[in-house]
Amino acid sequence: MTLLPIVPPNCLKKCMILTKPTRCTYSGDPMITELVEHNIQHPTERKYETPLLLLHGAWHGAWCWAEWPSYFAQLGYEVHTIGLPDHGGTAGTKRHINLYSLGDYVAFLGQEINKMKVTPIVVGHSMGGAVLQKYIQHNALPGAVLLATLPATGIFKMLLRLLRKHPSAILQGLLTMNMYQWVATPALAQALFLNKNSEIDVVEFQQKLVRESLLMGTQTMIPFARMNKNTAVPVLVIAGEKDNVFTIAEEKATAQKYDADFILIKDQAHNLMMENEWQSVADQIHNWIQTTIH
Repeated sequence: MTLLPIVPPNCLKKCMILTKPTRCTYSGDPMITELVEHNIQHPTERKYETPLLLLHGAWHGAWCWAEWPSYFAQLGYEVHTIGLPDHGGTAGTKRHINLYSLGDYVAFLGQEINKMKVTPIVVGHSMGGAVLQKYIQHNALPGAVLLATLPATGIFKMLLRLLRKHPSAILQGLLTMNMYQWVATPALAQALFLNKNSEIDVVEFQQKLVRESLLMGTQTMIPFARMNKNTAVPVLVIAGEKDNVFTIAEEKATAQKYDADFILIKDQAHNLMMENEWQSVADQIHNWIQTTIH
């Protein structure tokens, strides 16, 4: 992974005209965070006015989008990736990550969207999909892509499945209120997120994972967002056939709730943006944007 340069606190306007991916650091609302990782990949030739914003899921950071920023930039998009509070390069002001709520993450997403010159199409992966679902309950977007998303029905059934598959790690995480226990080894991380035959360095991947908010998890145990027909946001749901976190049925139910288009990616696990079919998944999103939004 290429380390992106740090630029001064007033970098927002500068970042919008740079030609290289840049990590922006600036002072925001101190109630949310003071140090924000907001990377921007500019296209050589911009073909689309509407930018993309990629929002990661639980335990991950902006790093997880791997090849996507540069690939979408090659297609002509301006691409933004952000790190949620206490993830990756984004600091937090709460005393503990367990105190971050769904509302906190939604407010942070709104903060970053509001700093952009043009309202983006947002892609939310896993927990990021939950944040995105809650955001579009009250806000309009040109489009929303829910990628292997936390289901609209909540994660209670997921919890029961994981308790059966990995009882020791899941119980330890719940009893100690430390959700990192769920992904604390390369074997656990691969079982949850990656293909069995993954070409990713699983040890390096697992070492990048961070602790996740217990409060966020408890708030999404049951249905957590409502569809708002007034915002009329076009939605695409993409699921992996071999996702060990969420089931195809849960993803289809989420698509049905939002009257969304649904795409199933064959033979792929949860981290659809990182595995060997990442380009195919990106192309599906690009094609959907062309046929549905542009």
